[in-house]
Amino acid sequence: MSMVETEIMSHFHAHEVNVECVRVDVPQRIELLPNEVLVFSRREDS
Repeated sequence: MSMVETEIMSHFHAHEVNVECVRVDVPQRIELLPNEVLVFSRREDS
């Protein structure tokens, strides 16, 4: 379990927490399922 998962779980203990690191290059888009929530994203200038 990562530090990220632990921190999120401490605030949302009633929910299932999963961490997935994914690289998404332009022009792709992040597609979430209806029960998924994006809690962090980072955009880098090229």
